[in-house]
Amino acid sequence: MKERVRKINQWLIAALLLFATSLQAQEIKAVTRADSTHLLIGSALGLEVEMTYPEGVEPLWPVWQLQLGSFLIIDQGEIEKVEEGENRLMRQKLTLMSFDSGYQQIPMVQMAAVSGKDTFPQSTQPIGIEVYTMAVDTSKAFMPIIEPLDAPVVFRELLPYLVVALLLIAIAVFIVWYRGYKAKKEAENFVEQKPRILPQILARQRLRELEAAKLWQQGDVKTYFSELSNILREYLENRYRILALESTTDEILSDLLSTRFSQKFQTDLQVFLETADLAKFAKHKPTAEDCQSAMENVEKLIRNTQLATFEELEGEWGIGKTETETSESA
Repeated sequence: MKERVRKINQWLIAALLLFATSLQAQEIKAVTRADSTHLLIGSALGLEVEMTYPEGVEPLWPVWQLQLGSFLIIDQGEIEKVEEGENRLMRQKLTLMSFDSGYQQIPMVQMAAVSGKDTFPQSTQPIGIEVYTMAVDTSKAFMPIIEPLDAPVVFRELLPYLVVALLLIAIAVFIVWYRGYKAKKEAENFVEQKPRILPQILARQRLRELEAAKLWQQGDVKTYFSELSNILREYLENRYRILALESTTDEILSDLLSTRFSQKFQTDLQVFLETADLAKFAKHKPTAEDCQSAMENVEKLIRNTQLATFEELEGEWGIGKTETETSESA
């Protein structure tokens, strides 16, 4: 008898638990609602997903992928939680879009809720959506394609380009001005510079040093003519106040046109400089006689163009004595 009562109690307890579980499952509900069941292809459709559940139950919300059936999910709203008495409400708004016409279906959404060790799966009902295209009235003539409209250009759009253009112009003007300023300063410094010794004395000292080096006798003809040419160029620069060291042969001859350099010496100078250029660039192999003759020609050019004093140089340059020189002579 006691064994029979015990079994009856066990069945009653199991029935009560089953009833409580069924009751709790009935209080959990998941639904989806679409804004409309008709959708123009390429347009947006709102879909609200909602779950109702009692207190003490934890909902398992779905993780959305890029697509929901044949619909694209283009936006996901915030998940909202609302308390309604003993029940709780969770919902989210999705924005869908379809590019396939005809009858389409939003599939059921699988959801669940957890209470303790129990899991209560839920699923929504599928929703049918009619996706239609824009109706074309074939009774009317086809209209031509409208050409793109020319939008007016406003000053605000041009302003960045104007700023950049003005900035580039300012940079270009500054570069031109700076180069002119620098060249002017170099010219002034050159005019004010005065050799410590007479140009011919400095040139002869360097000629003697070159002669003592015996470069061409050792086969180094290229260096010999290069040094000989530099000595003559330096002499011309100090003697006639021209920029000869960094100038070409033609530029030197052009600068000497405004001086008292005679035509004969210009011809001799041109022949020497051109011969030196050919030797420096290995386009000509001078003989021993050519090397000795070149030295003699440079000495001759210096001897026939030199002036004996600084006063004569300054007189030819068109400037007078400085205050320092005047006080020194006194």
